[in-house]
Amino acid sequence: AVVNRTQEIAKEWFNYNMSNVNVTNWEMSTSKLHDESGVCRHFSNYFSYVFRDLGFNTKEISMPEMNHRVLMVWSNSSYCIIDQTNFWCQN
Repeated sequence: AVVNRTQEIAKEWFNYNMSNVNVTNWEMSTSKLHDESGVCRHFSNYFSYVFRDLGFNTKEISMPEMNHRVLMVWSNSSYCIIDQTNFWCQN
C-alpha cells in the first residue's frame, strides 16, 4: 500500500525538469518538488525521507555512467526498488 501511494505521488508530480538539475537536495522542498518537479535525484531523496519516517531502511543507488539514481527500500521480509514512477518488489 505504501509503495502504491508512492507511485501515485510520483506519477502526479514527476515531470523531468532539467531546469532544476542544479538545485541541491537541501534546496528542493516538498512544495518545490510538487510545484516544479525535479530530476531522479530529487525524487530518490524525497522518498528516502518518507520511507525512513515510516520505519523502513533506505539506500539511494547512484549510477554515474547513466546519470541516474534509484531508491532501494527494505524491511526484514521484503524489498523494493523505486525508479521514480516504476517499482519492483520482492516479498
